[in-house]
Amino acid sequence: MANKIQFKRGLKTNLPSSADVGMPLWCTDTKELYMGTGNGVIKVGGLENGSEVDYSVFALSSDLSAVATSGNYNDLLNKPTIPTVPTTLSSFTDNLGSNPTHTHSQYQTKSNLVTSISASSTNSQYASAKCIYDLIGNIETLLSEV
Repeated sequence: MANKIQFKRGLKTNLPSSADVGMPLWCTDTKELYMGTGNGVIKVGGLENGSEVDYSVFALSSDLSAVATSGNYNDLLNKPTIPTVPTTLSSFTDNLGSNPTHTHSQYQTKSNLVTSISASSTNSQYASAKCIYDLIGNIETLLSEV
């Protein structure tokens, strides 16, 4: 059975004026989420001590170009030219000139792909895999402390 994570919760009138940094606080009556800052609380989606965000400083959707709301490439103005990508390695131009020490073995191949991650196998292979491995470890540690 999975562990159940519960936030500190109660009526908004009982919301503390401050809470530990990162402590989530749920108002059961107003369905609002607050986060502790160490010396106060912030409404998630709001400002310090629960005041509301002033949305008047943001652009109206009517002021945006069509692509900003559609996400459609055809709505984009001043489209860049997208080059054709070669489908074989021999079609690529080597930008290293006549460097005799350059070999294609420096590129990623099927034999050096990471298929699993661990503390030892990822540290020297791909930094992004090591980062994800460490992040998962940190999350597991935090969850075990709850």
